[in-house]
Amino acid sequence: PTKEYPFLLQSSNFLRNPSPNSETKILVHSSAGFKQDAKISVSSAFGTIQASVELSDSVHPQTIHCSFLAYPNILDLLPIETDAFSGTPVLNGTSCALQAL
Repeated sequence: PTKEYPFLLQSSNFLRNPSPNSETKILVHSSAGFKQDAKISVSSAFGTIQASVELSDSVHPQTIHCSFLAYPNILDLLPIETDAFSGTPVLNGTSCALQAL
């Protein structure tokens, strides 16, 4: 994490099956200073999306979680480069910032 982007995004795990047309939910640790269901913008060096907060103490305080399988628009925050070793998309570790709307 950096001062500009203090959170790391984890998007590789699939935790739940969202209902069709549901808004993007971001798992955020309760110590991050947001309220449940707060509307936020999530930004990285690659893009910005809007989402709502789902508080969870199961994620690290400096990590946010949003599965790309459940919410494909999270891919707008990820780099287009692939992992040099495996050739797979880089799904975890992108630095992000959250801002209340």
